[in-house]
Amino acid sequence: MAIKQISLTDFRSLRNTKLEFHPRFNLVTGDNGAGKTSLLEAINFVSQGRSFKTTNSNEIIKNDKNESVVYALYENHKVGIRRTKGNSEIKVNGSGIKRMSELVSKVPVRALNSPSYELSTAKPNFKREFIDWCLFHVEHHYSEIWLKYRNTLKQRNQMLRDKKNIHLLDYWDRELVDSSTLISDLRQRYCKKIEQLVLEQQDSLVGDLKVRLEYRPGWDLNTPLLEIYKKNRDRELRYGHTLYGVQRDNLRVVSDGQLANTILSRGQVKRLSISLYLAQIKLVQDQKRKPVILLIDDLGSELDQRSIDLIISQVQKLDVQVFITSITRDHLKIPATEDYRLFHVEHGIIRAVSTS
Repeated sequence: MAIKQISLTDFRSLRNTKLEFHPRFNLVTGDNGAGKTSLLEAINFVSQGRSFKTTNSNEIIKNDKNESVVYALYENHKVGIRRTKGNSEIKVNGSGIKRMSELVSKVPVRALNSPSYELSTAKPNFKREFIDWCLFHVEHHYSEIWLKYRNTLKQRNQMLRDKKNIHLLDYWDRELVDSSTLISDLRQRYCKKIEQLVLEQQDSLVGDLKVRLEYRPGWDLNTPLLEIYKKNRDRELRYGHTLYGVQRDNLRVVSDGQLANTILSRGQVKRLSISLYLAQIKLVQDQKRKPVILLIDDLGSELDQRSIDLIISQVQKLDVQVFITSITRDHLKIPATEDYRLFHVEHGIIRAVSTS
């Protein structure tokens, strides 16, 4: 579901503007610091209700201003977000939303930037988010399962921390086991599916690398999780939080039997990470027939021309609307069969330029 138009007011350093986008390929050029990434951030913000650069949404407001407004027109809906210091007002088709999932579920958006390019070597929480994004858009009830799990974990941790109402821990143990088991099963299943898709495209992005995704649950699967909680209750009470469960899951990316970060170059790590994301997007599209908005920041960094060409070729095969930023468009060779729109950013001013 493509974004057709965006209007920005006081978003970071960008000059107030209105832009019309191409439904498939959009290239954004400009010097470092000109505002290319900020445009991608604005698209992510109006589509997902959050920034991919910061957890503090106040930072998107332009210096010396009190609020930022982003408005977007999509194929089947429109969204407006007004961000003031400390609060976001979000409207979809003119009406306020009650839950963020009402916005996020409208259109899947995947942003690939510096942290994303190191997915294979990232911290466990980043890898868990990688899998959960896929599950949110593929499994209809996953958001409900996740919310139940998160709320249950919060309640259980509160009891472990305060050492109050400990007699209720048996109840919260059972609740946490139910949701943890569901999440763990789904994460393992989809890791295998993504791994298979990466293997199927080995003749392109990952070359002859033999890649495996090793899902590591946050507890010993040889022992029931409920039993682990009972055996380790005193220990968890001492620490004041839950020590076992899906919040401890990890995903190891292995190449030729070794951890990817120990044997691959930075360029190989970037190609491998992008390959994992593209496989994930294909999985979402194959199972849900959902078009995705794909934001690729600074594609050319640390990649040779062949790698860039392969990535663009892989993207072309997907049902995505893509935005790619680069200092210049020289190495971004869009296939002749594809039309596209080109934008240039300079000193916060974005303008459409001719593609001829």
